[in-house]
Amino acid sequence: MGRPESERPFKAPGYMIWKTRKEQGYSLSDFAEKLEVSKSTITKLENSQHYSQALLEATSEALGCPLSLLFTLDETEERLLKALHKVPTSHTK
Repeated sequence: MGRPESERPFKAPGYMIWKTRKEQGYSLSDFAEKLEVSKSTITKLENSQHYSQALLEATSEALGCPLSLLFTLDETEERLLKALHKVPTSHTK
């Protein structure tokens, strides 16, 4: 099972691919099948661990969105994601 939303990466391409895939109702398996890649490839793509220009182009086409959208977080999303990813250091007194 994937990470909860609060643990998703906030790097724009991976996050926006994940967000758009979810909004369009694609499961990980369905989306991997649509792109003719493995689920592992989609997971790496959504975690911003691996992507090529060709894969990004195929992804934007499959999602029906411009490639530039995958690199765009609005200000609210960026602030929220950064806040969710802040991990308190230590609570020493």
